[in-house]
Amino acid sequence: TEFTPGMRLTVYRNLGPKDEDPTVGSNGTQHYLLGVVEITKSEPEYGMAKVVDTYRAILLNDKVMVYEPRSPIVAVVDSTPGIKGTIITAEDHTKMLGNLVIGFIDKGTDDQIVPGQIYTIYYQETVPLGAGKKEVTLNPVDIGSLLVLRTEKNTSTVVITDNSRKITPGQPIRTP
Repeated sequence: TEFTPGMRLTVYRNLGPKDEDPTVGSNGTQHYLLGVVEITKSEPEYGMAKVVDTYRAILLNDKVMVYEPRSPIVAVVDSTPGIKGTIITAEDHTKMLGNLVIGFIDKGTDDQIVPGQIYTIYYQETVPLGAGKKEVTLNPVDIGSLLVLRTEKNTSTVVITDNSRKITPGQPIRTP
């Protein structure tokens, strides 16, 4: 891509789920968005830019891609029936997620997930019936909800919209 004055680019760095937590499975590469720059001057081998928006520290060797403006409005649509999945990680790979935290789930367009769908976050315990007895799975307990913001083939970007207990990577989700 040629850099042209006025062109906007998103600055990012690649993160994988294992970068912060080696116990997390590999679900691909995350583009960790850092900010937006605008090309001010174009040279044959490079472009000069000014930073027009930052979300996090931009470092030497971070990457750029074409800027795609997105609407802050997400219309709520019906959720896909029968979905069961898990929260992969938070955007910044923190160990706990709460209200308005951006995260990723292990379901995407291959599962008929689309932006605007809402899913329930829950936990479900298994308890023994007595000493040496078999275990029984208790009914699921709803502890929060999330809204799908963007989808890829096998994953989606979500925002936690409600939580009544701690939410961690690996937490199960389901259709409400």
